[in-house]
Amino acid sequence: MSALGLMLVDENQLPDAGPHKPKRRSGPPARCRSERRALDRVRTLCDLDYRARPAQQARTILNALVRDLGGDPSAAQQTLCERVSLLVVAAQDIESRFAAGEPANLALLNTITNTIRRCLVSLGLERRTKDVSGLDLDSYAKSLRKRQDEPEDEADE
Repeated sequence: MSALGLMLVDENQLPDAGPHKPKRRSGPPARCRSERRALDRVRTLCDLDYRARPAQQARTILNALVRDLGGDPSAAQQTLCERVSLLVVAAQDIESRFAAGEPANLALLNTITNTIRRCLVSLGLERRTKDVSGLDLDSYAKSLRKRQDEPEDEADE
């Protein structure tokens, strides 16, 4: 199993093609099709419905990190923020287990903490202000009124 929970196929486990030259096929080998479909269905953070508490915590941390970067992170910064938010939730889980007297992997907690620190150093630990020099008060007020006038999403019914 890989870190994503997917089964990886070892080339040594595949049947021998024999002395003849195998025909080239356009798709994956028959034995690997199920693994290929599993790879096609890899989930991302966007796929979460955020009903689970850890997902909610990760989203809260992610939003705070993005705000600290000025609200408009680059793709690389966004990726680091996503990783940090999930690592913080994982570290909090280990810490709460330890505090409750349950067995906890403190070596893993130390590794996660160091990874978080390195990612935050890469992002910059200081808070950045959002550049609003291109906005005037009238356009900002209009955008706020426009957001308030938009109908709420009624998909929760």
